[in-house]
Amino acid sequence: MFYGDIPGDDALSRLSVPTLFIAGNRDNWITPEKVNGLREAARKFSLPVEVLSYDADHGFFNNTRPEVYNPEAARDSWRRVLTHFREYLQT
Repeated sequence: MFYGDIPGDDALSRLSVPTLFIAGNRDNWITPEKVNGLREAARKFSLPVEVLSYDADHGFFNNTRPEVYNPEAARDSWRRVLTHFREYLQT
């Protein structure tokens, strides 16, 4: 999931599928504090969650928004998404 809102502990505690959460450290909507809360919940509930943070703004993957697009973070995060899919979605 790219820079999506983070649910509360009640929903997170029921998470059972491996999840990759990707965020930008300069995101004013999904703040670093919220992302750290997700990391804490993942530890507390032993969730199958991997959290990646980049030195980037909200929307850093969106190449149609040059004011926030970060090509290095976009490339690396996409590589990590594909690795995650190969690991967990192979038939």
